[in-house]
Amino acid sequence: MPDPINTARNSRLHTPVRGTGNDAASFAKQAVSQAGDTTPPVLDSATVNGKLLVLIYTDAGNLDVVNTAAASAFVLSSAGNAAIRVNRVFVSDNAVFLTLSRKVAGGETVTLSYTRPTTGDGVIQDAAGNDAASFTDQAVRNYQGGDTTAPVLYSATVRGKQLVLTYTDVTALDAVRTAAASAFAVSSAGTAAINVDRVVVSGKTVTLMLSRAVAGSETVTLSYTRPPTGDNVIQDAAGNDAASFTNQAVSNSRAGDTTAPVLYSAMVRGKQLVLTYTDATELDAVNTAAASAFAVSSAGTAAINVDRVVVSGKTVTLMLSRAV
Repeated sequence: MPDPINTARNSRLHTPVRGTGNDAASFAKQAVSQAGDTTPPVLDSATVNGKLLVLIYTDAGNLDVVNTAAASAFVLSSAGNAAIRVNRVFVSDNAVFLTLSRKVAGGETVTLSYTRPTTGDGVIQDAAGNDAASFTDQAVRNYQGGDTTAPVLYSATVRGKQLVLTYTDVTALDAVRTAAASAFAVSSAGTAAINVDRVVVSGKTVTLMLSRAVAGSETVTLSYTRPPTGDNVIQDAAGNDAASFTNQAVSNSRAGDTTAPVLYSAMVRGKQLVLTYTDATELDAVNTAAASAFAVSSAGTAAINVDRVVVSGKTVTLMLSRAV
């Protein structure tokens, strides 16, 4: 276990942070307090489909998306079959995604071991810095041929340059092999064309980054054409493809949510300072404040700069120039 989260009562911040279009208020001399969360994440499930293995954790908050475990911390076993390596690890919300060196066949029985490193920040941990435990020969549920229910589109909303599709499904969507931007067509009659520049998948949502902002008065529809071949489609972790749709009405929330995010807490551990906000929606992870907008103070000690800003969910993580 790493050291507990350091108390930084003398730290001070000042920044404007933009949310889903509503600007959070500036603040000055905000005390950065010791975190209250001391409970580590607990592994809830391990599932595999093809080349994607997903670990779901339960925790009071989200997992740390920056300092996560390296691929070398995991060992995958499948007796009597070709070796499987973990090529890449990425974290989203409360899930750890492992991309594998080969596909797991439907008949394989797979187990996974995770060894928590004894030093450094490269571990599975929550945003408060509580490390998840190591585990050995964890049974992995093989979804190849198990879950056969495709994700179903639940809602489509747009605000500015972000169009969000929310799906219902028993598992999260596949965040690696998702549909290309060219699979979507956005229509707004009588106004300038709108292209989809990028597609981002997290949990059960697909966020389309648009080429221009949608005005509050626009009526927008969206079409999605599932590619006839290949893996790049909207699908769940079990590989079930979501259906195509045409001229789906998109709810324009430009004039809906008018309440700005409110700073709830500020916590620091080592080189990470985490701001948590309360809001009806998540923060804007694309158009957020620059590192230069923040000023960290610690009287009588070496200067602390903010090197990078990472936004996920309702948290803003500041990567500091030195450990506190």
